[in-house]
This record gives sequence, C-alpha cells and structure tokens, in this order.
Amino acid sequence: MDLYQVHFPNSRVPIAETMGAMEEMKERGKLLAIGVSNFSLQQTKDANAALKKAQLASNQVEYSLRKREIEADLLPYCESNKISIIAYFPLGHGKLAGSGAREKMETVCKAYSKTPAQVALNWLVSGRDVFAIPRASRAEHVKENLGASDWQLTPEDRKLLEAAFPR
Repeated sequence: MDLYQVHFPNSRVPIAETMGAMEEMKERGKLLAIGVSNFSLQQTKDANAALKKAQLASNQVEYSLRKREIEADLLPYCESNKISIIAYFPLGHGKLAGSGAREKMETVCKAYSKTPAQVALNWLVSGRDVFAIPRASRAEHVKENLGASDWQLTPEDRKLLEAAFPR
C-alpha cells in the first residue's frame, strides 16, 4: 500500500501505540508511507514524534478557500516538516463552484478564462505541498477539475481571492 492513513485520532488508544503499529507495517513492507487524517496540530506533532524510524507523509484535512483555519498553525508546521496536506472538500462542499463564488471570483476567473472551481483548485495546490481530492458526481466535473492544472495564479490574484474569502 502506498499510503496508509489513520483516519481519525482515537482517544482510547495512545498515539504512540498506533504509530508503532504503523511503523511495524512499514518495516514489513506492507506500506510505503504513513499518514493521518483529521489530526490537529498537536495531534500531528504527537504522531510524528511517536515515529522512531519514519516520518508522517501526510495529514488529510478539510481545506479550501472557504475553510482556511489550518493556515494559522497546521499548514506551516506541515510545510516545515515536509508533511503533505491532502485537502478534502477543496471546493467548500460545492459552494466554490456555484454562483455565490462566481461573483467573488469573477475578475480572476475572467483573467484566466477559468471556472470558479478551476480557480479555487488552482489556488489550493499551486506552489505548495497540498493535494486536492475534489468530489465529482459527474464526468463533466472531473473534466472541469482537470482544468485547474498546468497554469498558476499570480501572487496578486491569490491575494485577491484570499481577501474575497477571509479566514
């Protein structure tokens, strides 16, 4: 298995015990990388510190232009420790693909000839160790999401978007 993630912290099982089991599976060649999901900053630090021979590869958390709380602490910690962020609900439960977002993002969307979903996904992944896992209920959504790659927002446009969707 390429990546095995502990999906939620479990208060009944010490994190050192969980990470020890994960590390043992890695040593046996059962998995290549260890990750966590929905871990806070402190839980991520504790999980990473509990690993003796490995390091966390990822933390899967909710992150989007609409939900940016991790920028205050978790994202900088992960960046400085080379832990990737896997962003779920990167389109803010679909709200970043709808008409309300379109109004806030109109200038940027027009400048790049992109949809709000494409702009929101590009903002999320450009220049950072963040991977988006957008939900797509139809094939056309998958195709649209692909249009978020192979281009990059300018720093000025990133700031415009961040101002439109403050933390």
